Amino acid sequence: MATQLDLELIRANLFKHWSDSFPLAVTTVYPGMNVDNSSSSEWIEIAVENWSRKPQRTAGKQFLELVVVVHCFVKAGTDKGRILELADATRSTISQKTISLKDFDLSGEPTVGYLRLHETETRDRFLGLPSTHDQTLQHVSMSTKGFAHSS
Repeated sequence: MATQLDLELIRANLFKHWSDSFPLAVTTVYPGMNVDNSSSSEWIEIAVENWSRKPQRTAGKQFLELVVVVHCFVKAGTDKGRILELADATRSTISQKTISLKDFDLSGEPTVGYLRLHETETRDRFLGLPSTHDQTLQHVSMSTKGFAHSS
């Protein structure tokens, strides 16, 4: 029986790719994690925010469209260029990448599909507003559309 291409499988492979490939030493917060960042000067949050199945034949390949969103945060007082370093590293890690989707529950971890990510779009969210810790945050959000399909 073919492996069901679902959000859990896609997230597991995306997050593994991220942890294996992101070139900088920065705390990454994944969905469901409860992290106290009050003593951190920088961190990144990554999630699959939107996903949808398109109409398809029942016997054909599974196909899922999605959007990966990464938020980069740097507290005031840190090197002003650091937020750009995080954004560039994010872009190099996920923009225009193809990630093999492995089924980690099956022996041998076979490739059951692929996640193809497009160009990353960046938005500067810095508004000069105080954060919850009475410091100003630099905030960049990056979104990458893509699709996953079964083999």
